[in-house]
Amino acid sequence: MKEYTKNQVHEVACAFNEHKIIALPTDTVYGVGVKYGNLDDLERLKRAKHRPETKPIPMMVSNVEQMKQVALVDERIEKIAAKFLPGALTLVVNVKDSVDSAYTNGLSTIAIRIPDEKFILDVIDELNCPILVTSANQSGEKTALQVMMCMNSFQKLMVLYLERVKRYRQVRLLTVQKKSYKS
Repeated sequence: MKEYTKNQVHEVACAFNEHKIIALPTDTVYGVGVKYGNLDDLERLKRAKHRPETKPIPMMVSNVEQMKQVALVDERIEKIAAKFLPGALTLVVNVKDSVDSAYTNGLSTIAIRIPDEKFILDVIDELNCPILVTSANQSGEKTALQVMMCMNSFQKLMVLYLERVKRYRQVRLLTVQKKSYKS
């Protein structure tokens, strides 16, 4: 298992580009993720976590402009994002038609966060691409708040970012969508 620290943004971005599943502390809990854009990486993440197909993997972006690459973002969503993000809020918004339905498990919406964690935002900026991140536990098990809990759930991970979770917070979920959109 390769280990990194918060000073190695470029190296972690390279590991994402090398299609690694990466464990990293978010602003709420430990997460595991892959870079958006490769369906094989998404499937490997789902298998590693034993994630049911009924639960799509949430996406993390570094800003609203990245959100607009995958979601239909209107003025309401921009206002909500400006007030509450970055932070422990997941927006469930209408997905763009250009996003492969495998990323949403066929749903018309996508869950997106802008985390309040500088390291993750820096990695996403370095990648110039969103990442898909879910909690670092086997589906249905206790959420990982410490690195050892994460390591126990994903012993075969290739990359691990060793830092503490900033603080445990419950992530709030807000659905913002319209029945019809013109893009």
